[in-house]
Amino acid sequence: MHKLIITLILSLLIATATAQHRREKAKLYFKDGTELVGFAKIKSKKLNFYKEKRKGKVVKYNFEDLKYFEIKYDGKYVSFYYKKIKGKDRSMLMELITTGKVILYRRAVSQKGDIHTFNGGIGTPMGMPDKKISYYMAKNETDDVIKFKQKFKKEAKAFFKDCKQLVELISTKNYRRKDILDIVDYYNNDCE
Repeated sequence: MHKLIITLILSLLIATATAQHRREKAKLYFKDGTELVGFAKIKSKKLNFYKEKRKGKVVKYNFEDLKYFEIKYDGKYVSFYYKKIKGKDRSMLMELITTGKVILYRRAVSQKGDIHTFNGGIGTPMGMPDKKISYYMAKNETDDVIKFKQKFKKEAKAFFKDCKQLVELISTKNYRRKDILDIVDYYNNDCE
């Protein structure tokens, strides 16, 4: 029984380490219109790109050199953008969640600063207690993204001011900060 438990623990540790360091299928889209297909792994400040999965030379790309890139996790491509934050001198890597009149991005960061996706990619540990999830949005692909800060109701009403029905729902607390996905969906589908 003791050997079985040790074997299970070791197997779990090896599987987790392998998942965090594997190269995933990727498509890179550069600002000049060129594209590359191969395998990639996200690092804290760069994207490591490989032509082949198991071997080959690594080429490191700065996020700002790319328009965006996609990495395949569990049979589905996930898009990542390096977006400038409105009012700040910095940009951050974000996962695209939805497009429409408002574009919604998501960023999950551990206390160590590691970026995580939500569908098994980039070593997302289950139940990671120190993961902070932030949502950012823009009304245009070229716009800087914004994040609602402390005064959600006030900031959301100002951002969505061109949709009176949604502003009313936010004012009456039918929608709160935790409902950001539903708010963006409502705006994209029900507002003119």
